[in-house]
Amino acid sequence: MSKTVSASFKTMLQGNTQLFACDLYTITLKSGTVLTYTDAN
Repeated sequence: MSKTVSASFKTMLQGNTQLFACDLYTITLKSGTVLTYTDAN
């Protein structure tokens, strides 16, 4: 399966030798407060 990506994304991938994955979480409380967390360092 092949997906279409933008030219700028392709350029970013070609210019970087190191990539890493991380999880991102956004939690919105009933009060409206938005909390964001990641496991990236």
